[in-house]
Amino acid sequence: MKMLNGYYEAEIVAARVGASKMGFITSPDGDGYVGDGEQEDTFNPTMNAQAGVFEQLPAGMEFTSFDPTHPTSAFEPFTTSVLRSIASGLNISYHALSNDLTSVNYSSIRQGALEDRSMYQVYQQFVIDHFINPIFKSWLEMAISTGYINLPIGKFDKFARSINFIPRSFAWIDPLKEMQSNILGLQNGTITYSDISAAYGRDTEELFEQHQKEVELAKQYGIEIAYQPFGTKLPVEANIQGGDEEDA
Repeated sequence: MKMLNGYYEAEIVAARVGASKMGFITSPDGDGYVGDGEQEDTFNPTMNAQAGVFEQLPAGMEFTSFDPTHPTSAFEPFTTSVLRSIASGLNISYHALSNDLTSVNYSSIRQGALEDRSMYQVYQQFVIDHFINPIFKSWLEMAISTGYINLPIGKFDKFARSINFIPRSFAWIDPLKEMQSNILGLQNGTITYSDISAAYGRDTEELFEQHQKEVELAKQYGIEIAYQPFGTKLPVEANIQGGDEEDA
């Protein structure tokens, strides 16, 4: 990345120089040239490279232009190739690293996003296991030992193991299909409410608590909610026992 940044900087400088007046002042017989020795002031005629400026040359002098053609036509494919190599080394897709979506379609960006999210989840779990969780255990031990939390030290292992860290979630590209897939997963028993809540960065208990609060709030204001979360309640068939015998 540092080398690529240096290349960007060099290309920008070269492009600015190419867009400005740049060249050499020459004379037919070479008069006035004293070389490029160590003397600071050689009295050679010089001019600054500026855009849109023309100057009068000394008598007998000619201007030979110096025109660096930058950026070259190979600039974009070269930088793209370098970024692809860097993205491959970081285990992420090229468009996620460069924000370049010019050559992607729905299928390719979907596949790339899925692979990126899988790698992000690995990084998230690594941070939880090796950074966040050890800090939490150290804090919990200190809090119990100093009496900040009124718990016996024998309960440390229980509470240390019961903690659940929920990292950042990633929304699906097609939300409707994601919801339908979650419903089928719940009906077939392949996923749970906790799995779905974690996928949205939520805690199941907090989600149920929030639903309960909203239902109670709606009843308080006399509002009938037009939807039924967590599935539709099916009608219960009447269980009539001995009706015919009593009538007889």
